[in-house]
Amino acid sequence: MSLYNEDEAYLNEGNTISFGQDTATMFYQEKPYFTGDKIKIVKSKDNRFNKLNGLFFISTMTKSFSSFSWGGSSFSVKIIGEQLMKLPIKNQKPNYKSMETLISAIQKLVIKDVVKYVQSK
Repeated sequence: MSLYNEDEAYLNEGNTISFGQDTATMFYQEKPYFTGDKIKIVKSKDNRFNKLNGLFFISTMTKSFSSFSWGGSSFSVKIIGEQLMKLPIKNQKPNYKSMETLISAIQKLVIKDVVKYVQSK
């Protein structure tokens, strides 16, 4: 049972990043989803984009926007588009494999720490 009906015309694609214009908060969205007001959708033009390198992009984008204050005004599409991000590069192109390897390693370390914590309880 659904509490309300959403218009499928406004359904955003999965495998994208939602960007909150008021707060510069970002989330990887694996499956199609609906958003609210002041949310922009970041979609890669590269078919190698996936959850792992999407999480890498989010961490890099978060760093790029860390010097901004939020709440007073919205991040415009122009501001979002002009931000520089540091990415691993191979042959003058983003190295998606390096991004995926790093995020995967971080996830494994977090899981390892959680397991240690649970075992110690």
